[in-house]
Amino acid sequence: MRRLSSPPATGSSATAELEHESVAVVPDGVYTAEGWLDKYGVNRDLPLKVGVMATIDLTDSAD
Repeated sequence: MRRLSSPPATGSSATAELEHESVAVVPDGVYTAEGWLDKYGVNRDLPLKVGVMATIDLTDSAD
């Protein structure tokens, strides 16, 4: 993946190209992650467990 010395301007073609390259290297599949937030919410003495799941399927996407 190409690395830029500084972030490109918002909406530039360099940004779109970098995003496309970044996503293209991720294999199709289901990805999950979880973690904990400390001192969050109403009961600040208890940590809050947070989880996320993302499905990547670029089978029919353009190159």
